[in-house]
Amino acid sequence: MSRSGNIMKSVLPQSNENFDAANRQASWQTVSRLQIGDVIGVGILAIGAGYAQFGWVLSILFTLGFLPMTIYFAILLWEARNEFPECTTMTEMANATVKNKWFTGFVAFSVYALLALVLGVYIGSLADALQGVFYDSSICRYQWGLVAGLALIPFSQIQTLNGTKWLLVLNNACIVITVMMVVGYVIYDISINGATGETSVWPLSTISWQGAFGGLSTFLFAYNGMIIY
Repeated sequence: MSRSGNIMKSVLPQSNENFDAANRQASWQTVSRLQIGDVIGVGILAIGAGYAQFGWVLSILFTLGFLPMTIYFAILLWEARNEFPECTTMTEMANATVKNKWFTGFVAFSVYALLALVLGVYIGSLADALQGVFYDSSICRYQWGLVAGLALIPFSQIQTLNGTKWLLVLNNACIVITVMMVVGYVIYDISINGATGETSVWPLSTISWQGAFGGLSTFLFAYNGMIIY
């Protein structure tokens, strides 16, 4: 067993001599579709709201500021993965590198809290989409959220990235259609009304702390998946 394997055996009780690496089933096409869906779907298409709240100056600073930080974290994770290839979860990686139960527990809590909060964002976004499609309905946003949550239950049975390949194809198709619809609407609106839109260089004077927190969360969420990729 390699040096990293011996270290893993000492810090992870569940490890054993017959440890096998996780079976890689996803193709590069599936991974690419996931990256496109995350980068464009929850990044580029969502970050416009942050720009509208913070103005151009602060938004560009946030965008450029988070980039090197994300790259640095990604390099750290990549180096740790090369040193401890047996680790397949963030919790195992934290245990192998820092070797402190409190730190490992904090990482485990952070990962599951992130998953829960991100899932909440997705359910809320789906509820908004359903409410927008059925705008004549008397069903409120919270009820649509319950519908969205129930609709996602069958997909919780998917346990591998490879199992989502057809969902990712559908997701990418929806992104393309959405972008084309937005661009088409903007071109049509400009042709009819002219370029009458107003932009703000600095944050709007009416922005509240909730709006500032929401805008900053938008930027952070846009960079969320970059570390893993």
